[in-house]
Amino acid sequence: MPSTENTPPGGQRIRNRSKKSKQSQRKFARQVLASLDNLENANCNNLPDFADLKAKTEKSTVEKQKRVFKILVVGNSKCGKTSIIQRYANDVFNSDYNITIGADYTKKVVDWYDGTSCRLQLWDIAGQDRFANLTRPYYRNACAAVVVCDVTRQLTLEAVRAWKQEIDDKLDGIPCVLLANKCDMLKGVSEAIETGARIENMCSENKFSKWFICSAKKDENINDAMDFLLQNLMNTASTVKPDLGVPQKPTGILLGNPGQSDTPFQKSGCC
Repeated sequence: MPSTENTPPGGQRIRNRSKKSKQSQRKFARQVLASLDNLENANCNNLPDFADLKAKTEKSTVEKQKRVFKILVVGNSKCGKTSIIQRYANDVFNSDYNITIGADYTKKVVDWYDGTSCRLQLWDIAGQDRFANLTRPYYRNACAAVVVCDVTRQLTLEAVRAWKQEIDDKLDGIPCVLLANKCDMLKGVSEAIETGARIENMCSENKFSKWFICSAKKDENINDAMDFLLQNLMNTASTVKPDLGVPQKPTGILLGNPGQSDTPFQKSGCC
């Protein structure tokens, strides 16, 4: 054994530090073992169920990715409301005219750009005056509206003001667009410019969100109009409504199927 007299002072300090380090390591190991023993003996009944937490998280994620919007489609009769809805929802066009009795319902699911699944409830409201008292209850809880007019019939253009006023009275502040339908039946450029100028002034006066000239027959601008309306709805969280469902047995209101009407009429032109 070497003599400590020959050991330099620095070497003694190194051995002391090494000894203290080993003691600290042993103390830390004893603390870890004691913690593990306490964990094994603990009552684990109050610990969260991770399967339930995962299910709740997934459910919350799914709910955030789904939106339901009730949209009214109104306007005078024979303006092409049903044709616009069918073109947008099912990409079909039927030149035969079938009267809508009361109201009809069509749904369409749109996968929005951010991954949200938007379920649109499109309510086709009859335009005949005799159905006015029957259809107004369907305005409830709507979060957007589409007013349709026929660019070839001046009377339907004039009626747009009344439809917009009714929407404002019953559903204050919802987005509303005007679809000027049957643009394929305009006779020339001058007529199209004149009609467009009148509609532009009317929409400005009545505070429409926007207007689109369109054709259900030619499938022009309908998707653009609905995308614009849906973008407004997605940007306005307060307009999101709960799933309202479809009434199976409405009280006092008759739901008509445009394809199975009891009173068919043949249209003179396109929708």
